Amino acid sequence: MPDDCTLWYAEWEMACCGRWFALGSRVIWPVSRYAVHDGSFLPEGMEREIGRVDYAYDAHGDSWKGLYTLTGTVKRIRGVYFCFESDSERPGYLRRVSGFLTEMEDCDYWTAARNAAKRKGPRPRFDAYIVHIEPAEIRPAGKGDRALWT
Repeated sequence: MPDDCTLWYAEWEMACCGRWFALGSRVIWPVSRYAVHDGSFLPEGMEREIGRVDYAYDAHGDSWKGLYTLTGTVKRIRGVYFCFESDSERPGYLRRVSGFLTEMEDCDYWTAARNAAKRKGPRPRFDAYIVHIEPAEIRPAGKGDRALWT
C-alpha cells in the first residue's frame, strides 16, 4: 500500500459528475492506473513538470476489472492548462502546443481559469487537476464501493 499517490483528474470527469474537493478534503474516489502516453499527449517539457502520476480518476469505466477505490486526504492540487493550434497534418484537429500548471486551493477552476487568462500569449484551456493524496489507501473496487465514493 503506498503512503501517497498522485492522480490525473480530467476536467470533463469533474464537469460530468465530480464533487467539490479542496486541500485537506478526505476523498474516496474510483480510480484506474494512469495510462502512460506516447509523448504526443503533453507539450514538450510538461511531463517533467507534472512528475509521477499513478492513477486517473475513473467514474466512467466500463468494467470493474482494473478499477480501484482510493481513500485519502488531498495535500496538493495543480491545474493543468493547454494552449492549442490547428494541426497542419490533420485538418480539423487541434494539437497541444504549450501548457502550464497552477497551484490551486480547491477544484474551482473557474477562478483559476480567469487568473490563467490574464497570462500573455495564447488563451489557455483548463484540462485537468493533478491531485496529490497523502496518506493514500488503494484497494480493488467492489460493487458496494459506488455508495462510498465522494
